[in-house]
Amino acid sequence: MSGAIQAVVFDMDGTITAPLLDFPKIKAEIGSPSDLPLLEAIAVMPDPERARAEGILLRHELAAARDSTLNPGVREALAAVAAMGLKTAVVTRNCLDSVDIVFAKHGLRFDAVLTRENSLPKPDPDGVLIAAWRLSVPPSACVMVGDYEFDIQAGGAAGAVTVLYAPVPRQFTTVPDFEIRSMAELPALLKALLGPRVL
Repeated sequence: MSGAIQAVVFDMDGTITAPLLDFPKIKAEIGSPSDLPLLEAIAVMPDPERARAEGILLRHELAAARDSTLNPGVREALAAVAAMGLKTAVVTRNCLDSVDIVFAKHGLRFDAVLTRENSLPKPDPDGVLIAAWRLSVPPSACVMVGDYEFDIQAGGAAGAVTVLYAPVPRQFTTVPDFEIRSMAELPALLKALLGPRVL
């Protein structure tokens, strides 16, 4: 694995930004089944109901994006990633409009951005695979960093190294390759994966 890493793929909500979306509240407002993830529940709704649900979700997503704050250590971690010469991407289940708001508010830039409009939502590996293709690196040369099981499942299925960002320990059925408690830990982990070329 030493020296193989060329890119870091980040989840957005809960990883880059502090989590603000109250999914149980959104699902209750939409009236979606509690046993299905939100996007998957919306996808199987009849057309008129689905359009209404998408509007509710969009309203919540845009509000969360406008109120967003970066997680502690994110800006420093991104600077360290750039200093290592690694490419970056965001793969999110969020909509593109919310991503644009977050990036503009916080002055963020990534080499590739995949949202639910241009890739299948995680846990499908589609977004990670497309991100790798856009970055011109093999998926196995990517590190997928996220705060939820879907991130780990998507990254693992794509063949990427997976890192769970969990400020509070979380137990998932899918086990990540690595786990960090803060974004401040990410640069040291990436340096270890890169090997001796990074001092």
